Amino acid sequence: MRKRLEDYMDQHGFSRQGAKFYSHLIPSLSSPAWKGNQVSGEGWMAVGDAAALVDPLTGEGIYYALRSGDLASDALMAGASPEGRYRAAVEREVSSDLAVASRAAPRFYQRRVTSNMVRLLRRSPTIRGVSQDLFEGYQPYSTLKTRLTGAVAPVVGDVVRSVLRLQAGG
Repeated sequence: MRKRLEDYMDQHGFSRQGAKFYSHLIPSLSSPAWKGNQVSGEGWMAVGDAAALVDPLTGEGIYYALRSGDLASDALMAGASPEGRYRAAVEREVSSDLAVASRAAPRFYQRRVTSNMVRLLRRSPTIRGVSQDLFEGYQPYSTLKTRLTGAVAPVVGDVVRSVLRLQAGG
């Protein structure tokens, strides 16, 4: 990945001289790890990255950090046994959906799939809308297949229009 970044920078005229490269590891759990993920215990609750609430497909964590913070706050405000209440809310609203995404991640990141997805994103406003909803937390993975199945005709139309525009020189 580092080589690809450097090549991109070189091709687009970005200087690497004196640049410092760093990144944060994304705490993305494997499918089996979701079963054992602990987001709370007696006297504590973890939210966001600390609870590994990061989308394994997109790397998105901001929505999950904010949502889990809300759930932790709600559990604390409710009083008795906030850790258990929080754990159940996270499982219901966040973890189960991220577990679905973690099962899809190994297939999604095969080179062919990723390349085709990038092409499709370029050509289809419908797919861009679905992707945006995924990133913003509005589209759960549990209903993604149903939404995409219903979007086949609009996506085909988007792609055909895109190809026709390219052929027409636009």
